[in-house]
Amino acid sequence: MRKVSTLQKIPVGQSEWSSIKAEGLLLVDKTALLPDLVKIPKVSLARPHGFGKTLLLSMLEDLFTHGTHNFRNTEIRTNWPVREHYPVVRLSFSNVPSAQEADQAADDVTAFEHGLISELGHAYHRAGFAPEEIETYQQAATLQGFLSQLSSLSHRKRIVFLIDDWDAPLLAHLDNKPRYDAIQKSLNVFYHWLLTLNLRFLLITGIMHFQHKYVEDISMQPDFARLLGYTQSEVEANFGAYIELETQRRHIDAYAILQLLNYQYCGFCFDEDAKVKLYSPLDINSYFAQFHASDQTPSYGNFWLDAQGDSWLMRALIERALAGHPAIESLDQIRYSLVELDLQDLIKPPLFTDNALFPLLTLYGFLSIQEPVLAKRNKRRFVCGCSNDLITFEVLSRFVLAQKAQ
Repeated sequence: MRKVSTLQKIPVGQSEWSSIKAEGLLLVDKTALLPDLVKIPKVSLARPHGFGKTLLLSMLEDLFTHGTHNFRNTEIRTNWPVREHYPVVRLSFSNVPSAQEADQAADDVTAFEHGLISELGHAYHRAGFAPEEIETYQQAATLQGFLSQLSSLSHRKRIVFLIDDWDAPLLAHLDNKPRYDAIQKSLNVFYHWLLTLNLRFLLITGIMHFQHKYVEDISMQPDFARLLGYTQSEVEANFGAYIELETQRRHIDAYAILQLLNYQYCGFCFDEDAKVKLYSPLDINSYFAQFHASDQTPSYGNFWLDAQGDSWLMRALIERALAGHPAIESLDQIRYSLVELDLQDLIKPPLFTDNALFPLLTLYGFLSIQEPVLAKRNKRRFVCGCSNDLITFEVLSRFVLAQKAQ
């Protein structure tokens, strides 16, 4: 029987390319699409949590900074089209405070702007810019003032800007429109400044679609559907040794195991043609990593959904269903039936309205595109339903628990 100790370990909770490579962890090679990605000067990509957005940014940071030196045995090794090295400013808005303190006024975004100034300073330091200059600029009283002074430094070189979780400060206030709007104004100031820089490449990632006339949103483009998430063939090719070990432990064939995995975890779909069905890397990595923690066969935990935590969105779903909200005639509409959403519902959900729930469920990954609907008067629509069976079951169980608690 194959031994677990001989299997390449799997990264769980790790999203930095350098540490994954240094520890020799199993990595599904997604680099083949990167040459096409970096041909687009300014690009945005929306995906739910747990699909590898941070890892993608980490890989691009390494490539633009050092070239392909750290990418042996990957497809990008001989296909990376960039010959120069660039300073990379990598920023995560999940690290920026979003003015959630209860004693703050609804329009007070001072904490957020000061947090953004601090995170920008750290990002520029990491990119190789002189700390003393940044610290001088940070003395500016306002975000606008800091950015104005930062412009002169930024224009000295062409810069790569990589932004993770651009919408994190907004998603923290989906239940508070005044604060949402106030933070949105500050974000507009930042992005207006950002797009004036001499950028070599810009990538903006988040859960919600980033909409700007100078930034191309590839979130639903079929050509990039496989960029994040695992396809069926990638699971079979990269986790074959684990599947072989599982066949020995469960005494069933590989086909049956793959069917079980597909039934439980596959079904996430984001492209407008609804052709590419995906697994969350968080689900697959966590499932097979169990082999290293026990000599027993792994259990089918809902790793992706558990990582979402007690989200505002799930609470809103349960509360509205229990209250007989008109947007949810019955929970079966979520569990077994399908909903139709316009393209605009997906790329720009109608927030703070009764119609926001299903678009948000789709953006967060609870629902996925099942098939496109023929356009009527050039208005595209999509049939959406639960992404996979474990999510369907979880929605049902939480609903039942909430009913019992009433």
